[in-house]
Amino acid sequence: MIKGKKGKTQEENQDKNDEKFEVKIDVNIGDKKITEDLEDALYIPTVDKLNSTILANMMASIPSLHARWNFIYNEAVYEYDMSKTRLEVWESNAEKKIREELKKIESRVTDKMVEGTKKMDPEFKRYSKDVVLAKRNMNHIKALANGFGEKGEKIVSIASLLKMEMENLGKGKNVLGKKEYGHIKYDKKEEKIKSDPDINDGWPTD
Repeated sequence: MIKGKKGKTQEENQDKNDEKFEVKIDVNIGDKKITEDLEDALYIPTVDKLNSTILANMMASIPSLHARWNFIYNEAVYEYDMSKTRLEVWESNAEKKIREELKKIESRVTDKMVEGTKKMDPEFKRYSKDVVLAKRNMNHIKALANGFGEKGEKIVSIASLLKMEMENLGKGKNVLGKKEYGHIKYDKKEEKIKSDPDINDGWPTD
C-alpha cells in the first residue's frame, strides 16, 4: 500500500483532496468561452467574517450578476434552439435524398430503412452532438443563474438575522451566541452598541 505524507495512506490523501474538489463551469456563447468557479461565484462568508460593509457590497452586486447570467442563459437557450433547427433542416433534406437513393436499389423503401441510413451519416452525428452540447451548456448556465438568485435571498436573510442580533444585544439578549458575534461590544452605561473599529461602524437599528 502506497503511503503519503506523515504516514497516511493513498486513500486517506485522496479523501483530503476530495474535500477541496472544485466545480468549474465552462460555457460557450457564440465564439466566447466563459469559465466560472461555482464555489467562488456562490460563496457566502461565515457569519463571524461578515459586517455591514461586506454584506452591503454583496447585496449591491447580486442584481447585476443575476441579470448578467439570466442574459447569458437566454443566449444559451437561443443557441440550443438554433442547433435543434439546424439538425431538423438537415434531417429533412437528408431523408429525401436517402429515400431517392434507396429507391434505386430497393423495391420497397421503409421509414426504418431511411432512419437507419440517416443515423449512419457523420453529419447526423455532428449535428446531434451540437444539440447535446448546447443543451448541456444551457442547463449549466441556468444552474448558475438560479444560484445567484438563491444567493441574494440568503444574503437578505443573513442581514436580517444580524440586524436582529444587534438589536437583541442592546436589550441584553443574544441570538447567535458570544462565540459567533464576539467582536461586538455592548456598553450598558451608554445604552448603545459599539462596534470594534477593526470590523466596521456597526449596524443601523432602523
